[in-house]
Amino acid sequence: MDIVTQKDLKRLLERQAQAVVSLYMPTEPVGPQTPQNLVRLRKLLHEARTLLEARGMRSSEAKQTLSMAEDLLLEEPFWRSLGRGLALFTGHGRLETYRIPYSVPELVVAHRRFHIRPLLPLLTLDGQFAVLAASLKQVRLFVGTQQQLVPAEVELPQGLSEVLAPDTPQRVVQVRSTARLGKRKEGAVYHGQGGATEHLKKELAAYFRKVDRAVTRWLGTSRMPLVFAGVDYLFPLYRETCTYAALHPEPLVGNPDHLDDDELRKRAWELVHPLFSKAVAEALGRYQELAGSGQTSAHLEEILTAASEGSVDTLLVAREGQVWGAFQEDGCLTHLHAERRATSEDLLNTACVLVLEHSGRVLPVEQGQLPVEDHIAAIYRYPRPAGRPVPAT
Repeated sequence: MDIVTQKDLKRLLERQAQAVVSLYMPTEPVGPQTPQNLVRLRKLLHEARTLLEARGMRSSEAKQTLSMAEDLLLEEPFWRSLGRGLALFTGHGRLETYRIPYSVPELVVAHRRFHIRPLLPLLTLDGQFAVLAASLKQVRLFVGTQQQLVPAEVELPQGLSEVLAPDTPQRVVQVRSTARLGKRKEGAVYHGQGGATEHLKKELAAYFRKVDRAVTRWLGTSRMPLVFAGVDYLFPLYRETCTYAALHPEPLVGNPDHLDDDELRKRAWELVHPLFSKAVAEALGRYQELAGSGQTSAHLEEILTAASEGSVDTLLVAREGQVWGAFQEDGCLTHLHAERRATSEDLLNTACVLVLEHSGRVLPVEQGQLPVEDHIAAIYRYPRPAGRPVPAT
């Protein structure tokens, strides 16, 4: 699974001189069904080529646009480590891929902007979290969602012995902890003499400083919450050395070596889920409070115009479905297409892009969570006059 950083987002939001391709597909785990991943990608690349040519691109140019993505079919190592979905962005000498932890419907879009909407759960504080499972024997970093937890591809120290000096004498302190992993606090029992306990704390602090460097380097500018899983005497030491701003204040207490990955996912999700629910609940409450004041809208044309002018503070958008059409930013003109065309763009994606470009907040939600029976709703930074409905063309 891959992390999408703010730097990645900035690149994906850039307008291109010519059409580029965004491709999404569900992926099967490595095993007997793995060839299905290649079959699906070949089919979608063929669809992408058809779309590019329908937009007026020469066949040779369309082939060149997709050449780097075609090469991916031959890169066997890439397909050995997959999430539940794949996002692929290609065109004009660039290829970016993201293995994502949730399944996505098959979708190919050719446009002058990359289609980022299915990636929004990775780009916003909406369901992705990390777990640092630490014990004296090993330390592991995972990234996951409500549905899946997978190991992060990061080099971490594998035991306290890695940070001990070569001439460190045999430790005279042993620490025993017997509680199961959970929210309950437990007492650590130290056995030893003299200042051995303080010596052990210094060793652990050095250990966690090394861990923290690796973890923060991998998480980068991500805002996902980081849950610490380990016996209770380790968490205060890690918290003192941790420089990652989104460390969850409550640990999962116990030895994570005794749990499988799925149990670790369930218990971590119990901790982080309220964080994700809170952001959406607050936005929905604010929408209801401001309804009728001219500071909210559920009309796509109005929202697109406001978003292009930088007036949208918060955008609530359905996770699934598309609204095909075209939006001209220079004249703020919206055209809805009754059926998808080669030149169509998903106007919901366009709204998300424009809001993010102007430092607004985008929250993907389930259709049933929206305050209206539509795909989108917006809270403006200030009251705006209502616009007019747009007929389909």
